[in-house]
Parts: sequence; structure tokens; C-alpha cells
Amino acid sequence: MRLLFVIFCLLVLSINQALAKIWQEKAKEYLSIVKGASLRSKQRVLADNEIPLNKVVVDLSGENDLMKIEELTLDPEYPQRGRNISVYARAYIKERIEKATARVVVKYGIIRLVNSDYDLCELLAENTEERCPLEPGLHEINVVAYVPAYVPPVSRSS
Repeated sequence: MRLLFVIFCLLVLSINQALAKIWQEKAKEYLSIVKGASLRSKQRVLADNEIPLNKVVVDLSGENDLMKIEELTLDPEYPQRGRNISVYARAYIKERIEKATARVVVKYGIIRLVNSDYDLCELLAENTEERCPLEPGLHEINVVAYVPAYVPPVSRSS
């Protein structure tokens, strides 16, 4: 799950323009990011396999996944247009990870905004101190990304 946490943080940096289209303070609809984490509205009812990591992100990982997300903190708590968002993540990696690719699907409701594959080792090297291979154990990462001001606003649900 640590890898999924790192994936989430790196994707915030690498595809922030696409994410910014669907982020503002709260997403009104459920937003899928990666298998291990998704953004959700506060009112959405969680499925049995979903573990809330904070008010916005839900852990969708399974018991057999290589990484377990321990903590995920967003500052500000809800992404806002025209501002930086800081992401702190702590995750536990179960097995050595030599290389990894993530298929990222970003949806706003039923509309698919992003459907791409990313080389996670390349993203780690570009945006963090972490490098592949990732050894088993606890890993922490801090990432700061800019959410562009020009993206359309998303309705805020209270």
C-alpha cells in the first residue's frame, strides 16, 4: 500500500492539470484516482472495502497488495484552485519493488478525464528523494503540487 500512497502523491504532481479540473474544495461526485486511493465527497456512503484515510481520500487496497497506506494528509484538506497542495504520505511496503507502472483513471461522475499509464520509478526520481528499487518497510514522502487557477470550479457540497 505504500507504493499506492507514493503513486497518489506522485500523480498529484505529474497530472495536476487533469486533477485540478475535478478538484476544488470538495468534489461533489466520487472521483477515482488509483486502485489504492480515491477522492470522495463527505456525504458518500463507503463500501465495506473502503477505509477513509482523511475526509477526502479513501483507501481501496486489498490485503494482497504490496503496499499498505498508513497515513495520508492533505494541506489544505480540500484542494483549491490557484493554490499549492501539500501531500504527506506514510506507507508500508511488503516486498521489494524493482519497477512499477500505474494505470491511472480519473473520473468525474461517469466522465473519464484521464486514462493513462505512468512509470512510477520515473515519477519518484523526478519528484522525490525516493528511488527504485523500493525496499520493504515503512516509507514517507512529502510532495507539493500546484492546482492551476484557470481550471473550472467544482460545486462545493457541505
